[in-house]
Amino acid sequence: MWGGPALTLALIALWVASGWWSVGWTSRNGVFFGAGVGLIAFGISFRSPTPIDRIGFSTFEHSQYTLFWWDPLFGNPDPQEAVTLIPLWIPTLCVFTVTTIAWRLNILARQRERIARLNLCPACGYCRAGISGDAKCPECGETHLST
Repeated sequence: MWGGPALTLALIALWVASGWWSVGWTSRNGVFFGAGVGLIAFGISFRSPTPIDRIGFSTFEHSQYTLFWWDPLFGNPDPQEAVTLIPLWIPTLCVFTVTTIAWRLNILARQRERIARLNLCPACGYCRAGISGDAKCPECGETHLST
């Protein structure tokens, strides 16, 4: 239940931090993954393979601080790499949306359980204790079949 909000906050922190720092990983066979300047980059390099996996970390000067809201490269200028760039706000928005919907559905399910447990009218909340399940609610007149 708390994984969605935690992941959303982690993605926001990564997006903000990517304005000052970049981090990346490159495997021996050229597959790479990284984050920087508000983007997630992944792909493969067709250059000669490296003998070991590499992890890189770098900082940007203040004058280079630019967070991209959309993919700044509409085509890769380097023919020796296949790169996909995704702005960090896209996965953040997706995780936030799914989390919000899941929390809302959870709240509604808890309310339905509470109404059923306390034998309340789902329409108006009137206590239906002592009233048969198929009888009309004396408060609002709705007919609700109790389960």
